[in-house]
Amino acid sequence: MSSPSGDLSSAHREITLTVGMAVWDPDREMAGVVHALYGNLVCLIRPTGHTWNARTVRVRQATDRERRQLRALAELRRKRRGSGR
Repeated sequence: MSSPSGDLSSAHREITLTVGMAVWDPDREMAGVVHALYGNLVCLIRPTGHTWNARTVRVRQATDRERRQLRALAELRRKRRGSGR
């Protein structure tokens, strides 16, 4: 059985953020892609073009499901642009 402190540390383990990495921001409850890094802030972007800043310690690597969500949003945007919308 794991200790509560072990669970806490695993929930907040540090990851190395890189531009292009898909991440989840729990404060916005949205997945986004790392666009730029500014010290303890990360600039995230959605396929729709929406951008926002998040604290680096708050984001985590996106799950497979969240990465699929981002790909689906990007595909929808491409289709809408192609149809003249």
